[in-house]
Order: sequence, then structure tokens, then C-alpha cells
Amino acid sequence: MDSKPSTPNPTAKPAPAPAKPGTEDKYLVIKKNWCKRCGICISVCPKQVIERLPNGVVEIVHLDRCITCGMCVLHCPDFAIFGDPKEYELCKDR
Repeated sequence: MDSKPSTPNPTAKPAPAPAKPGTEDKYLVIKKNWCKRCGICISVCPKQVIERLPNGVVEIVHLDRCITCGMCVLHCPDFAIFGDPKEYELCKDR
């Protein structure tokens, strides 16, 4: 039996990156196509989890700081922030 060296599969998806320490049990998503970039979530977050990037996009940058208080979810006028993966699954394709 000839043993051939294994070649990488070009269609294989890379393994997901390991979770950042302190984020394993946390879930927070901003649905970009619903967000109007008002920044209310930035101002109500007590731990500065969400920031505005230089290009104006609102982004979750410090999930490890999140205390899952839900203030961002509650105050988002566009309903664009999800703290529950089940709720996000219901409308991720919208």
C-alpha cells in the first residue's frame, strides 16, 4: 500500500476560532442591515461593549466586558440587537 500525503481540501471550511476568554456563555449580535447607526446602544451600555468604528459602523468590540444587562437590546429603536440566539435565529434571514 502506498501512502499518499494528505492534501488540503480547498472546499473545507476552517475551524471556528476559539472563543475569547470570558465570552463563552455570552451572545450579542447587531443585525447590520437593520441598524441605522444612531448610537443609542453605545450610550446606554454600562461597560462600553459597543463602539462606533471610524467608518461609522456600530460594532460589538468588547464582548468579554458584557454583563448581559440587556440595556442595548431594550433601547435599540431598530430592534437590531439580539442577546438571545433563539430570537436571532427567527429573523436572521430578514
